[in-house]
Amino acid sequence: MKPEKTTVGRISAGLEAWAAKLGMDESGGLCDSRFLQAWKGLASLGLFRLPFPGKSGGSPRPLAETELVLEALGRHIGFNGLSLSVGAQLWAVQAPLAEFGTPEQKRRFLEPLCRGQALAAPAVTEKEAGSGVLEMQAVAERKGAGYRVNAQKSCVTSAPLADFFLVWARLPDRQGPMSLDCFIVPRKTRGLTTSSFRWELGPAGALSGTVKLAGCDLPDSARLGRECQGLAVFLSAMSWERRLILAPAIGAMEKRLEAAARFACERRQSGRPIRQFQAVSHKLADMKIRLEACRAFLRQACLAADMSDEGLSSAVKVFISEAWVANCLDAVELHGAAGCQDASLRCELGAALASRIMSGTNEIQRNLVAARLALASR
Repeated sequence: MKPEKTTVGRISAGLEAWAAKLGMDESGGLCDSRFLQAWKGLASLGLFRLPFPGKSGGSPRPLAETELVLEALGRHIGFNGLSLSVGAQLWAVQAPLAEFGTPEQKRRFLEPLCRGQALAAPAVTEKEAGSGVLEMQAVAERKGAGYRVNAQKSCVTSAPLADFFLVWARLPDRQGPMSLDCFIVPRKTRGLTTSSFRWELGPAGALSGTVKLAGCDLPDSARLGRECQGLAVFLSAMSWERRLILAPAIGAMEKRLEAAARFACERRQSGRPIRQFQAVSHKLADMKIRLEACRAFLRQACLAADMSDEGLSSAVKVFISEAWVANCLDAVELHGAAGCQDASLRCELGAALASRIMSGTNEIQRNLVAARLALASR
């Protein structure tokens, strides 16, 4: 699919040019030394400005246009650590800052992010609290005119590189939905440390880590949203992230389908191209059907979001992640033994499998879809 000749076309063309410069390894990952260079390159194209208000340093466009750009990101660069970091920042940091931030917070934090002058990451997950955010052990205790925060966050995307974090913590004197707050915590905050690790199964080159806050003193101005509004901030961030974190996967699926179709034309068996065998042609057809269904569903969700309908985020995340896994498995089988030796295909399958877990497992997403159906039927 060719993007329209507007902002989308300009950025997509820039992404294609950048892809040739980034030093991707054979699995589709990005060399560590090139990550920040690539980040600045994406910023120069205006990628981080697209969906946010102009007063915040952004360039507000319809969400469907942003989705097309993210598709192009996946097509030209793949769904790897860079794409994952882009999605985590756009949807779980910039989006809540735009919605809940004070004018000063937007000036100090959101504007540099839109310009690509900073990198940020959400810090939510803990060893004993993943999707159950109200069970987290991170604590923010009142201390004078601010808070003292103690937290140990794991699986934080971009943890080794982020300039600041959105950190969620529990208020010890509160219970239930009103027990969380969200804080903007710069890396240089005294008491904050990070460590890094790489996923064995997941997007190639994804650099994640832990974020530890040991007695970090934060002023009231570090809190994002009103006191006790942390759950609302989290739910808003997850709605954005679940809807759009896998948009680059659609571009990756399209590129994989094209490669599979070429292979089926070139590979010969019994004197003829294997595409002439019905079993092979049906796999290609199924890959195409899933791709277009994912694309159409995501478009619908983006249009619904522009009309303030938040109901499709979980359904979209489940549908795309599971279709992506199915397409990767079909591609492996279509390639036969060569598919088991293809590093890029192996890594894409790993990323697809991990996508069923990230941003909340697909089991959790099904619970949310079912709960919304129950509300709608009352």
